[in-house]
Amino acid sequence: MVPRGSPHFRVRVPPINTQRSFFGEVVMVQLHVSEDAIKSLLNSARESLGDKAVIIERLYYDLLSDPNVTSLLTIHVHLEKARRILKWMIDNGVDPEKIDRDTMTRYIIYLKTEKKVTQSTLKTYVRVIRRLLKVLGKEELTKYVKYPKEKTKPPRLPTPQLIERIIGEIRDPRYRLAVALMYETGARVSEILSLRRKHIEEAPQGYYRILIEEPKNGEFRIVYVIKYASMLRDYLISMGISDPEQLLFPSPTRPGEPLHPRNIERILRRFGEKYGVRLYPHILRHLRGTLLIKEGVSERIVMKILGHKDPEMVQVYVNLVHQDVEEVILRKYGINSIREYANTTITCPRCGAANPKEANYCWRCGYPLNQQATLELELKEKDLEDKLRKLLQILKSHPEILSQI
Repeated sequence: MVPRGSPHFRVRVPPINTQRSFFGEVVMVQLHVSEDAIKSLLNSARESLGDKAVIIERLYYDLLSDPNVTSLLTIHVHLEKARRILKWMIDNGVDPEKIDRDTMTRYIIYLKTEKKVTQSTLKTYVRVIRRLLKVLGKEELTKYVKYPKEKTKPPRLPTPQLIERIIGEIRDPRYRLAVALMYETGARVSEILSLRRKHIEEAPQGYYRILIEEPKNGEFRIVYVIKYASMLRDYLISMGISDPEQLLFPSPTRPGEPLHPRNIERILRRFGEKYGVRLYPHILRHLRGTLLIKEGVSERIVMKILGHKDPEMVQVYVNLVHQDVEEVILRKYGINSIREYANTTITCPRCGAANPKEANYCWRCGYPLNQQATLELELKEKDLEDKLRKLLQILKSHPEILSQI
């Protein structure tokens, strides 16, 4: 057995357990990070931390045993930041095993003053410190490590017209469809890129249902593709995606892996620079939440569609709608608004007919024009199916009724 003090010692990394989900057996989400990257990080920690690298190993096992941690990216972020924290302590003559309240205070001040980290990054460091304290058996100190207070400032949203224009300008069909699905469904970039053919179902009316799996709790939710249904249909045919296990967005360079989220971020950032707005994947999610509220979808349904667990998240979209109303009022008084507003008509994706902006269904073909209409249609169909099922049960129990018909 190789002793820990030996330069040949390497941290042993057990295989990451798979989890049983709605779609079968799946491995942790790993769009950003591979298991090899985590192994490399653990082994390099030995070189920089010496015998204190055992703390990193203990943290790794603690993360693995936490059922709420299902992302390799989360594990990698925790381990990397924990390595930096421990390295700072060692460099400043502090034994990590004897960490105290004063040490934590000094490190937080170091992050704020010397590293000048953002509030979001500081929040992540606090999360890591609290878990480290738990691993070191000093959980009683976590009450002194508090999350920074964040001012919830609503993001400045791009207009739907701009996003639709950008989608039309993206040349690569994979990225064009990925952005279109993120925009219409409000799903996270990781959720869209990990889609497989089995997650997609076409409704008889021509729109699509997409089953989105929640990796943190194994639950799932359904989102709808209406406006870009024809784009999705053409993509499935042209790309020859028919096998249930086929990835919708396979990487051209990494066999068996989806496209990397960083590529989507780069594309949106490039178009944002072109049009002078800030664009990133998550802002499409904020935009969809706001549009759902505008369509009259209840906050409870918005939570379900977007996969939110906290009602406070939906309030961000409500606030953005109020902000939009304010700008309309200012515009009436001749005060310039920096927003563009939608046209007065909606073009039906199926037949091309022009419909009033407030319409839920196409006047010509009856196709649903928004999420609210689709939800209503789904509920009506479910109600009809339930009634037919009950009717069949009655007829089966009382066959004499059939003879009277």
